[in-house]
Amino acid sequence: MLSELIAHGHEVQAIAPARGPIGFQVMATGAGYEKRANEVYNWEGLKRGGAPFVILQHTIAGRGELDFAGTRHRLLPGSTMVLSFPHANRYWLDRGQT
Repeated sequence: MLSELIAHGHEVQAIAPARGPIGFQVMATGAGYEKRANEVYNWEGLKRGGAPFVILQHTIAGRGELDFAGTRHRLLPGSTMVLSFPHANRYWLDRGQT
């Protein structure tokens, strides 16, 4: 399935949010696949602007490090994180990691 998504390429589609009696709504504004290797990757939650947003990230392969509320977490394949921004969190990939 992942190879089919990659082969399909980049596409953006706007979808109007549903209206109804449910108070909590989620509207995805983007999705993608990214591979990082042998580089320094550092995502700091307070340096991504002031507009509120949420990221859902699932680790397929490799690993990443997350500092959330002063606790360090190692995200291994099969790990999923949901982070809201702006927030004092940090996600990074150590040099030499994939």
